[in-house]
Amino acid sequence: MKLLIADTKFPVGHRNLNKHLLYILLRLKNIDALKVFNSHGFYDKKIGDRVRYYNIFIFKSKKAYWDYCCQFLTALVVIWRCFFIRYDKVVFFTFDTLAFSFLRLGILKPVYLFHHNNTDHLQNKYKLFFFKTYMNRVNHIVFADFIKDYLIRLGVDEKRVFILSHPLPEIPPAIKVTKKKYIALGHANDEKLICELIEYEEQTHILENNDIQLVIRTEVNHEKLPSSLILINHYLSQEEYEYYYSTANGVLILYPVHFKNRFSGALLDAFCNRKIVIGKEDVPVVNYFLGKYPKCCITFQKVKDLFDKLSVLDINTFDEQTFDSFLQVHSDEVIRRQLDEILF
Repeated sequence: MKLLIADTKFPVGHRNLNKHLLYILLRLKNIDALKVFNSHGFYDKKIGDRVRYYNIFIFKSKKAYWDYCCQFLTALVVIWRCFFIRYDKVVFFTFDTLAFSFLRLGILKPVYLFHHNNTDHLQNKYKLFFFKTYMNRVNHIVFADFIKDYLIRLGVDEKRVFILSHPLPEIPPAIKVTKKKYIALGHANDEKLICELIEYEEQTHILENNDIQLVIRTEVNHEKLPSSLILINHYLSQEEYEYYYSTANGVLILYPVHFKNRFSGALLDAFCNRKIVIGKEDVPVVNYFLGKYPKCCITFQKVKDLFDKLSVLDINTFDEQTFDSFLQVHSDEVIRRQLDEILF
Protein backbone atom coordinates (compact mmCIF):
# COMPACT_ATOMS: atom_id res chain seq x y z
CA MET A 1 0.00 0.00 0.00
CA LYS A 2 1.14 3.53 -0.81
CA LEU A 3 0.39 5.79 2.16
CA LEU A 4 0.33 9.57 1.83
CA ILE A 5 1.23 11.58 4.95
CA ALA A 6 -0.29 15.06 4.70
CA ASP A 7 -0.29 18.12 6.93
CA THR A 8 -1.71 21.63 6.81
CA LYS A 9 0.10 23.15 9.80
CA PHE A 10 3.52 21.57 10.38
CA PRO A 11 3.74 22.76 14.02
CA VAL A 12 7.35 22.85 15.21
CA GLY A 13 6.38 21.22 18.50
CA HIS A 14 5.20 18.13 16.59
CA ARG A 15 8.36 17.63 14.53
CA ASN A 16 9.85 14.87 16.73
CA LEU A 17 6.47 13.19 17.16
CA ASN A 18 5.87 13.14 13.40
CA LYS A 19 9.34 11.77 12.69
CA HIS A 20 8.77 9.02 15.22
CA LEU A 21 5.42 8.12 13.61
CA LEU A 22 7.06 7.97 10.18
CA TYR A 23 9.74 5.67 11.59
CA ILE A 24 7.07 3.29 12.94
CA LEU A 25 4.88 3.45 9.81
CA LEU A 26 7.85 2.60 7.62
CA ARG A 27 8.18 -0.69 9.48
CA LEU A 28 4.63 -1.88 8.81
CA LYS A 29 4.69 -4.95 6.55
CA ASN A 30 1.90 -3.74 4.26
CA ILE A 31 3.47 -0.35 3.54
CA ASP A 32 5.13 -0.30 0.11
CA ALA A 33 5.94 3.40 0.19
CA LEU A 34 5.44 6.50 2.30
CA LYS A 35 4.74 9.70 0.39
CA VAL A 36 5.21 12.62 2.75
CA PHE A 37 4.36 16.29 2.38
CA ASN A 38 7.19 18.51 3.58
CA SER A 39 7.25 22.28 4.06
CA HIS A 40 10.05 24.73 4.88
CA GLY A 41 12.42 21.86 5.77
CA PHE A 42 10.12 20.47 8.47
CA TYR A 43 11.53 17.01 7.82
CA ASP A 44 15.23 17.72 7.53
CA LYS A 45 16.42 14.27 6.48
CA LYS A 46 15.18 11.07 4.92
CA ILE A 47 14.51 8.13 7.21
CA GLY A 48 14.40 5.32 4.64
CA ASP A 49 14.51 4.34 0.96
CA ARG A 50 10.73 3.89 0.77
CA VAL A 51 10.05 7.47 1.84
CA ARG A 52 9.59 10.21 -0.73
CA TYR A 53 9.07 13.85 0.24
CA TYR A 54 6.92 16.32 -1.68
CA ASN A 55 7.57 19.96 -0.89
CA ILE A 56 4.52 22.17 -0.54
CA PHE A 57 4.10 25.79 0.48
CA ILE A 58 1.76 26.46 3.38
CA PHE A 59 0.35 29.80 4.46
CA LYS A 60 0.55 30.95 8.09
CA SER A 61 -0.38 34.01 10.15
CA LYS A 62 -0.06 34.81 13.85
CA LYS A 63 -3.47 36.54 13.82
CA ALA A 64 -6.39 34.14 14.29
CA TYR A 65 -8.67 35.53 11.57
CA TRP A 66 -5.94 35.63 8.93
CA ASP A 67 -4.74 32.19 9.94
CA TYR A 68 -8.18 30.78 9.08
CA CYS A 69 -7.86 32.36 5.65
CA CYS A 70 -4.34 30.93 5.35
CA GLN A 71 -5.60 27.45 6.17
CA PHE A 72 -8.09 27.59 3.28
CA LEU A 73 -5.29 28.67 0.94
CA THR A 74 -3.18 25.80 2.24
CA ALA A 75 -6.10 23.44 1.59
CA LEU A 76 -6.05 24.50 -2.07
CA VAL A 77 -2.33 23.75 -2.25
CA VAL A 78 -2.81 20.30 -0.69
CA ILE A 79 -5.70 19.43 -3.04
CA TRP A 80 -3.70 20.51 -6.09
CA ARG A 81 -0.65 18.51 -4.95
CA CYS A 82 -2.72 15.38 -4.31
CA PHE A 83 -3.87 15.33 -7.96
CA PHE A 84 -0.33 14.46 -9.05
CA ILE A 85 0.43 11.76 -6.47
CA ARG A 86 -0.62 8.11 -6.56
CA TYR A 87 -1.63 6.81 -3.15
CA ASP A 88 -4.14 4.43 -1.55
CA LYS A 89 -4.85 6.17 1.76
CA VAL A 90 -3.96 9.51 3.33
CA VAL A 91 -3.14 10.30 6.95
CA PHE A 92 -3.24 13.90 8.16
CA PHE A 93 -0.80 14.39 11.05
CA THR A 94 -2.39 17.78 11.75
CA PHE A 95 -5.34 19.59 10.18
CA ASP A 96 -7.52 22.65 10.62
CA THR A 97 -11.07 21.81 11.70
CA LEU A 98 -12.73 24.51 9.56
CA ALA A 99 -10.59 24.29 6.43
CA PHE A 100 -10.83 20.51 6.29
CA SER A 101 -14.56 20.79 5.49
CA PHE A 102 -13.36 22.16 2.13
CA LEU A 103 -10.17 20.11 1.84
CA ARG A 104 -11.83 16.72 2.13
CA LEU A 105 -13.92 17.45 -1.02
CA GLY A 106 -10.75 17.18 -3.07
CA ILE A 107 -9.64 13.82 -1.65
CA LEU A 108 -11.40 10.68 -2.87
CA LYS A 109 -9.30 8.08 -1.02
CA PRO A 110 -9.79 6.95 2.62
CA VAL A 111 -8.72 9.63 5.10
CA TYR A 112 -7.37 9.32 8.67
CA LEU A 113 -7.13 12.40 10.89
CA PHE A 114 -4.85 12.69 13.92
CA HIS A 115 -6.60 14.75 16.59
CA HIS A 116 -4.49 17.01 18.82
CA ASN A 117 -6.21 20.18 20.03
CA ASN A 118 -8.92 19.77 17.38
CA THR A 119 -11.26 18.00 19.79
CA ASP A 120 -10.94 20.88 22.25
CA HIS A 121 -11.91 23.33 19.49
CA LEU A 122 -15.21 21.52 19.02
CA GLN A 123 -16.57 23.39 22.04
CA ASN A 124 -16.92 26.23 19.52
CA LYS A 125 -20.36 25.81 17.90
CA TYR A 126 -19.17 27.04 14.49
CA LYS A 127 -16.25 24.63 14.34
CA LEU A 128 -18.52 21.84 15.54
CA PHE A 129 -21.00 22.62 12.74
CA PHE A 130 -18.32 22.29 10.05
CA PHE A 131 -16.82 19.22 11.72
CA LYS A 132 -20.18 17.45 11.56
CA THR A 133 -20.27 17.90 7.77
CA TYR A 134 -17.43 15.40 7.38
CA MET A 135 -17.00 13.59 10.71
CA ASN A 136 -18.50 10.32 9.43
CA ARG A 137 -16.81 10.51 6.03
CA VAL A 138 -13.29 10.18 7.48
CA ASN A 139 -11.54 8.15 10.19
CA HIS A 140 -10.22 9.60 13.43
CA ILE A 141 -7.12 8.72 15.47
CA VAL A 142 -6.98 9.87 19.11
CA PHE A 143 -4.55 9.26 21.98
CA ALA A 144 -6.94 8.26 24.78
CA ASP A 145 -10.29 6.54 25.29
CA PHE A 146 -11.93 9.58 26.93
CA ILE A 147 -11.30 11.53 23.70
CA LYS A 148 -12.85 8.71 21.66
CA ASP A 149 -15.89 8.75 23.97
CA TYR A 150 -16.26 12.49 23.43
CA LEU A 151 -16.28 12.14 19.63
CA ILE A 152 -18.85 9.35 19.86
CA ARG A 153 -21.08 11.57 22.00
CA LEU A 154 -20.89 14.20 19.26
CA GLY A 155 -22.24 11.65 16.79
CA VAL A 156 -19.11 10.14 15.24
CA ASP A 157 -19.56 6.49 14.28
CA GLU A 158 -17.71 4.39 16.87
CA LYS A 159 -16.18 2.28 14.09
CA ARG A 160 -14.48 5.39 12.70
CA VAL A 161 -12.59 6.32 15.88
CA PHE A 162 -9.31 4.57 16.75
CA ILE A 163 -7.14 4.87 19.85
CA LEU A 164 -3.37 4.99 19.40
CA SER A 165 -0.84 5.02 22.23
CA HIS A 166 1.10 8.27 22.08
CA PRO A 167 4.70 7.68 20.91
CA LEU A 168 7.35 8.63 23.45
CA PRO A 169 10.38 10.88 23.03
CA GLU A 170 13.82 9.60 23.94
CA ILE A 171 13.77 8.54 27.61
CA PRO A 172 16.33 10.50 29.65
CA PRO A 173 18.32 8.84 32.47
CA ALA A 174 16.92 9.07 35.99
CA ILE A 175 18.40 11.92 38.04
CA LYS A 176 18.15 12.15 41.83
CA VAL A 177 16.64 15.49 42.86
CA THR A 178 17.58 17.08 46.17
CA LYS A 179 15.42 20.21 46.15
CA LYS A 180 11.66 20.62 46.01
CA LYS A 181 11.03 22.22 42.63
CA TYR A 182 7.83 21.86 40.63
CA ILE A 183 7.33 22.99 37.05
CA ALA A 184 4.33 23.87 34.87
CA LEU A 185 5.66 24.47 31.37
CA GLY A 186 2.52 23.72 29.33
CA HIS A 187 1.35 26.35 26.85
CA ALA A 188 -2.25 26.06 28.05
CA ASN A 189 -1.75 27.13 31.68
CA ASP A 190 -4.70 28.89 33.32
CA GLU A 191 -3.66 32.54 33.80
CA LYS A 192 -6.36 33.10 36.41
CA LEU A 193 -5.06 30.18 38.45
CA ILE A 194 -1.50 31.52 38.17
CA CYS A 195 -2.66 34.84 39.63
CA GLU A 196 -4.31 32.96 42.50
CA LEU A 197 -1.06 31.08 43.16
CA ILE A 198 0.91 34.33 43.33
CA GLU A 199 -1.62 36.01 45.61
CA TYR A 200 -1.86 33.05 47.99
CA GLU A 201 1.92 32.76 48.31
CA GLU A 202 2.21 36.49 48.98
CA GLN A 203 -0.29 36.09 51.81
CA THR A 204 0.95 32.84 53.38
CA HIS A 205 4.61 32.29 52.30
CA ILE A 206 3.93 28.55 52.47
CA LEU A 207 6.26 27.75 49.57
CA GLU A 208 9.05 29.93 50.93
CA ASN A 209 8.75 28.46 54.44
CA ASN A 210 8.95 24.93 53.03
CA ASP A 211 11.83 25.71 50.64
CA ILE A 212 9.66 24.95 47.58
CA GLN A 213 10.12 26.59 44.20
CA LEU A 214 7.57 26.76 41.37
CA VAL A 215 8.57 27.40 37.74
CA ILE A 216 5.53 28.29 35.61
CA ARG A 217 5.07 29.30 32.00
CA THR A 218 2.74 32.27 31.53
CA GLU A 219 1.57 34.67 28.83
CA VAL A 220 1.31 37.58 31.28
CA ASN A 221 4.05 39.81 32.69
CA HIS A 222 4.02 40.01 36.50
CA GLU A 223 6.21 42.77 37.94
CA LYS A 224 6.55 41.68 41.57
CA LEU A 225 6.81 38.03 42.51
CA PRO A 226 7.51 36.04 45.68
CA SER A 227 11.04 34.59 45.65
CA SER A 228 9.59 31.07 45.54
CA LEU A 229 7.98 31.65 42.11
CA ILE A 230 9.71 31.87 38.73
CA LEU A 231 7.50 32.81 35.78
CA ILE A 232 8.63 32.20 32.21
CA ASN A 233 7.02 34.09 29.34
CA HIS A 234 9.58 33.45 26.61
CA TYR A 235 10.21 30.58 24.23
CA LEU A 236 12.16 27.75 25.85
CA SER A 237 14.91 26.08 23.86
CA GLN A 238 14.98 22.29 23.86
CA GLU A 239 17.99 22.40 26.21
CA GLU A 240 16.19 24.68 28.69
CA TYR A 241 13.05 22.58 28.56
CA GLU A 242 14.98 19.36 29.23
CA TYR A 243 16.94 21.03 32.05
CA TYR A 244 13.79 22.06 33.91
CA TYR A 245 12.31 18.58 33.59
CA SER A 246 15.50 16.85 34.71
CA THR A 247 15.87 19.03 37.83
CA ALA A 248 12.21 19.10 38.89
CA ASN A 249 10.63 16.99 41.56
CA GLY A 250 7.20 17.04 39.98
CA VAL A 251 5.08 18.53 37.20
CA LEU A 252 2.04 20.72 37.80
CA ILE A 253 -0.87 20.52 35.35
CA LEU A 254 -2.51 23.94 35.66
CA TYR A 255 -4.88 23.78 32.71
CA PRO A 256 -8.18 25.71 32.65
CA VAL A 257 -11.57 24.04 32.86
CA HIS A 258 -12.10 24.26 29.08
CA PHE A 259 -9.04 21.99 28.51
CA LYS A 260 -11.40 19.05 28.23
CA ASN A 261 -10.98 16.70 25.32
CA ARG A 262 -7.32 16.58 24.43
CA PHE A 263 -4.07 14.91 25.41
CA SER A 264 -1.21 16.63 27.23
CA GLY A 265 2.38 16.58 26.01
CA ALA A 266 3.53 18.13 29.30
CA LEU A 267 1.99 15.26 31.24
CA LEU A 268 3.57 12.71 28.91
CA ASP A 269 6.97 14.38 29.37
CA ALA A 270 6.47 14.21 33.14
CA PHE A 271 6.16 10.42 33.06
CA CYS A 272 9.08 10.06 30.63
CA ASN A 273 11.20 11.93 33.19
CA ARG A 274 9.85 9.93 36.16
CA LYS A 275 8.15 12.94 37.74
CA ILE A 276 5.09 12.97 39.97
CA VAL A 277 2.11 14.70 38.35
CA ILE A 278 -0.01 17.12 40.38
CA GLY A 279 -3.06 18.32 38.45
CA LYS A 280 -6.48 19.90 38.78
CA GLU A 281 -9.08 17.22 39.32
CA ASP A 282 -11.51 18.77 36.81
CA VAL A 283 -9.10 18.22 33.88
CA PRO A 284 -10.03 14.93 32.10
CA VAL A 285 -6.49 14.01 31.00
CA VAL A 286 -5.31 14.28 34.63
CA ASN A 287 -8.03 11.89 35.78
CA TYR A 288 -7.21 9.61 32.84
CA PHE A 289 -3.60 9.22 34.05
CA LEU A 290 -4.75 9.02 37.69
CA GLY A 291 -6.93 6.04 36.82
CA LYS A 292 -4.08 4.28 35.00
CA TYR A 293 -1.19 5.24 37.31
CA PRO A 294 -2.62 6.18 40.73
CA LYS A 295 0.75 5.88 42.52
CA CYS A 296 2.25 8.70 40.46
CA CYS A 297 -0.62 11.19 40.14
CA ILE A 298 -2.08 13.61 42.68
CA THR A 299 -5.09 15.88 42.16
CA PHE A 300 -6.08 19.12 43.85
CA GLN A 301 -9.16 21.33 43.89
CA LYS A 302 -8.12 24.80 45.03
CA VAL A 303 -4.83 26.66 45.49
CA LYS A 304 -4.85 26.01 49.25
CA ASP A 305 -5.26 22.29 48.59
CA LEU A 306 -2.33 22.37 46.16
CA PHE A 307 -0.02 24.20 48.59
CA ASP A 308 -0.94 21.86 51.45
CA LYS A 309 -0.06 18.82 49.34
CA LEU A 310 3.19 20.30 48.04
CA SER A 311 4.36 21.09 51.57
CA VAL A 312 4.16 17.43 52.67
CA LEU A 313 5.03 15.65 49.41
CA ASP A 314 8.20 13.53 49.49
CA ILE A 315 10.72 13.98 46.69
CA ASN A 316 11.93 11.18 44.41
CA THR A 317 8.78 9.12 44.93
CA PHE A 318 8.06 7.97 41.35
CA ASP A 319 7.10 4.30 41.33
CA GLU A 320 9.39 2.21 39.09
CA GLN A 321 6.75 -0.45 38.40
CA THR A 322 4.48 2.30 37.15
CA PHE A 323 7.28 3.59 34.94
CA ASP A 324 7.86 0.15 33.40
CA SER A 325 4.12 -0.25 32.74
CA PHE A 326 3.99 3.21 31.15
CA LEU A 327 6.89 2.38 28.82
CA GLN A 328 5.24 -0.86 27.74
CA VAL A 329 1.90 0.79 26.91
CA HIS A 330 3.65 3.39 24.75
CA SER A 331 6.28 1.16 23.19
CA ASP A 332 6.99 1.22 19.45
CA GLU A 333 5.95 -2.41 19.16
CA VAL A 334 2.52 -1.72 20.69
CA ILE A 335 2.03 1.32 18.45
CA ARG A 336 3.07 -0.67 15.37
CA ARG A 337 0.42 -3.31 16.11
CA GLN A 338 -2.21 -0.62 16.68
CA LEU A 339 -1.40 1.11 13.37
CA ASP A 340 -1.59 -2.24 11.59
CA GLU A 341 -5.12 -2.71 12.92
CA ILE A 342 -6.14 0.88 12.14
CA LEU A 343 -4.85 1.10 8.57
CA PHE A 344 -5.43 -2.42 7.31
